[in-house]
Amino acid sequence: MTFRSTTSYIQSPSAPPSPILGDEWYNTTNNTLYKFAVYNGVTQWYSLGALIGALTGQLANINLGNTALTNAVLSSYSELVNSLGNISGAATVNLGTANYFTATSVGATSWSFTNPALSPNASSFILKLINGGSYTQIWPSNTKWPGGVAPILTVTGTDTLAFVTDDAATTWRGIAVMLNSQ
Repeated sequence: MTFRSTTSYIQSPSAPPSPILGDEWYNTTNNTLYKFAVYNGVTQWYSLGALIGALTGQLANINLGNTALTNAVLSSYSELVNSLGNISGAATVNLGTANYFTATSVGATSWSFTNPALSPNASSFILKLINGGSYTQIWPSNTKWPGGVAPILTVTGTDTLAFVTDDAATTWRGIAVMLNSQ
């Protein structure tokens, strides 16, 4: 959405002619406040109620393009889940798709983690892995674990692992959050 600070405020039963971005108009017929703005490439009068509804309905689809969101207060939010399904061979955790991943190990797996945030920003994700101890899990060589040793995963059950990088994936730090969670 694009508009500049309010330049004029008008009360009338019909839209004012020749508005400029940021103008506000109070429609005395339907008691609605409008703002002249650009939204999704369309410049027109938007009711503030509709704009707020459109924005809150599309928050999941707003691309900030690496712009910082400062002093945000989040409530009732969720994270995207990417189910990798049954895995063996090469498995990729693509942070461009989600920050929570689920997988069931059905064979030896070599993991890779792609699309982290660029430095100096950090990226993290959760991996819920079922039956991870049944087969060999080969983590990226740049993954560091507490004590320098990857956790022993559950043969028949669910483990939850967390990973974080603050250097654009030069180093990943992994930890078992829950082993054999039941």
